[in-house]
Formats: sequence, C-alpha cells, structure tokens
Amino acid sequence: MHVNARALIERTDNGEIHLLVQMRDKPYEGRALTELPGRRVEEFELLVEALRREVREETGLDLPYIEGERARIETNGVDTNVECIQPFAAYQTLRGPVDSMGIYFLCRAEGKLLESGDETQLPRWMPVSEIARLIDGDPEQFSFVDRAGLLFYLKNSLVALETDLDGSRRTLVGDVSLGPRLTLYTALGDIPGWIALAGFVFFMFFQFMIERRARKAAASTFGAGVPNGG
Repeated sequence: MHVNARALIERTDNGEIHLLVQMRDKPYEGRALTELPGRRVEEFELLVEALRREVREETGLDLPYIEGERARIETNGVDTNVECIQPFAAYQTLRGPVDSMGIYFLCRAEGKLLESGDETQLPRWMPVSEIARLIDGDPEQFSFVDRAGLLFYLKNSLVALETDLDGSRRTLVGDVSLGPRLTLYTALGDIPGWIALAGFVFFMFFQFMIERRARKAAASTFGAGVPNGG
C-alpha cells in the first residue's frame, strides 16, 4: 500500500478562493490528469516534511503554514517514535488500479511557481468555482484520488484565505455552486441544521407567548383584587 501526503494549497485573488493544481501523466490512468500537489511518504518520514518536500519538488513553492501542524505531538519510546497530527481529510482507495491511502492538508504557500516540476506539468492556480464546474461537467479529467479529495473540500471547507500564517483567523465566504448534479447533495446536508434552527426559533416564540399570557393573567387578577378608593 502507498501512503501519500497531499496539499490543498489556498490563496485568494480578487476575493475568490483559488487552489493550486497541476498535471501528471500516470500510466495506469491512461492520460495526463489534473491533480493536487503531493505524493508518497517515505519510510519513517514526518508527514509535514513529506508534504513540504513533494510540494517543493513539484511546484517550487514552500509551505510556511500547514493547518493542524501546531497541534502535532510526537512520542518517543526506547525503540519507537510516533507522531500524531490533525489533517483536513484522509482518503482510502476501495477499488482501482492502485492500493493507497493518504492525508490532505490545507496549506498556504510562498515562492515562485515553476513551469514544470518533478514528473508534473502546468502547476497553476484555479478558482474553486471553476474546479466545481469542471468536476460536475467532466469528473474524469481529474485524478481519481483527488477527485474525491476535491469534492470533500468543496462540501466541507469553502472558507476564504483570510488566514494569518499562524492559522489564527479564517473568514467564511459562502457557498460555491457545485452544479445541478451536486446541488441537491450538498443542500441535503444542510437540512438537519435548518430544521434544528426552525425548531429552536419556534420554541422560543412559543415560550414568549406563554410568558406573555401569564403576565397578562397575573396583572388582571391583581387589578381585580385591589379595592377602589384606597
């Protein structure tokens, strides 16, 4: 089994989120496909070190910020050394030409983008809205692994890069249209939240009306019991 570290590198341009994508010609997929930067983790290699190494080799960029890196811990025993880190997502292939699993990290990058990298071509920034449109129209143009990773990102992230390098600040920018075949899928995920919100609002209104009637009744009873003239 292959273990991969893969990068969802974000930036904003004119208020719109972009992700860094590239092309790689994989023999088992038959043609050059769009994918995310990142590749195999070497034996006993730190995940973030593998990610930075692969991104630098493929794109020329450095990663000053990797979400979850600050929460990382490492344990040491007599003959053991283990790290635990909080990624954005993980994938596992269940069927296909290769058996692999991997970790996705949200990242910030800096440096000069290469025209081509180590076994990769055309690294470029692509608007998230364009990625959503292309996946909806022709999902087979994306690597089968990163197709899943990108769909997970579109459904669960959708945040702008209003993020300091230390990760202290993120700003929501709203939904991205995922096309007619995906809109219902994503909308259904919001239904429980809207139902819960509607129930809470109804409960608060109902409680307010009960308290209001109780106050009116108490005021009427008090007024009826007070004799005229003092």
